[in-house]
Amino acid sequence: MKKNEIEIIRMVDTTLDLVNKNSSVWSGNVPFHNVVIAITQKRSEINDNIQIQTKDFTGIAKEKKEKLTALVDRILDIAGFVLSYADETGQDDIYNLFDYSRTHLMRTKAEELTNKATNLYQFTVANLAVLEPYGLTEAFNNTLVTNRDALVTLIDSPQTAKNARKLATSQISALIKDISNILNRRLDYEMRAYKSTSPKFYLLYQQSRQIINIQTTKISISGKITDSASGLPVKDVMVTLTGTTHKTLSTDKGNFRFENIEKGRYEIVFARFGYKTQSFKINITEGITTKLNPVLEQS
Repeated sequence: MKKNEIEIIRMVDTTLDLVNKNSSVWSGNVPFHNVVIAITQKRSEINDNIQIQTKDFTGIAKEKKEKLTALVDRILDIAGFVLSYADETGQDDIYNLFDYSRTHLMRTKAEELTNKATNLYQFTVANLAVLEPYGLTEAFNNTLVTNRDALVTLIDSPQTAKNARKLATSQISALIKDISNILNRRLDYEMRAYKSTSPKFYLLYQQSRQIINIQTTKISISGKITDSASGLPVKDVMVTLTGTTHKTLSTDKGNFRFENIEKGRYEIVFARFGYKTQSFKINITEGITTKLNPVLEQS
């Protein structure tokens, strides 16, 4: 999956977790309930497609190679009886027709190899009586068909698996788009009913709907948020770097951090239910980590 798709799925999971934990607030709201069910079902479908997308298909290709090698071995075995017969009887046309090399056969496409096996089998069946003195039995000759058919069943398997993975990737993108539309057009609308009746639930919902960027580089801004009265850390504070996509929630220990911030001047905002919102102007210098430890007052 693409990075932005992973970020959206994380946001969806966070939102669903919050909504389900607060089901007592909206349990009697049928439209709200129906929206949650719709999102949950599509999220489940995403998981199904992720399993297909990440499935290890290397075993299929390996099995096909094993079956192809086994058929090459059997073709060479059967052809050996034919070559002995053709050489002794002076039938150069037959000798040249079935004078295979292992290198050539191993490089032959599976479909063409099965055709060679069929042509060889048709010849040996028609001439089994003259080939038996050279050691070829009907039972051993029939193993050629067994090996051929074993490869035939796997000829299209790797491509089929590849197509399944491609389809799953497409389905995931479509499902993520569907969920985003449901969230934006339906659940966000239904949540407005709780802005005044359940303000804490409403604020936490707004926070959960933020798409948190996946960061990989060094820290540029970090700090710890504490309560002005008790001095204890404050968790679940939404920290927003205005003018950017950078948003995050403070941890249980009140810590927050942003990474990969471009140099420049920014406003950073700290908001949490039950506390006065605070904002600060900061200047980010390239290569230097900015420390900021805000103290929030209860409202």
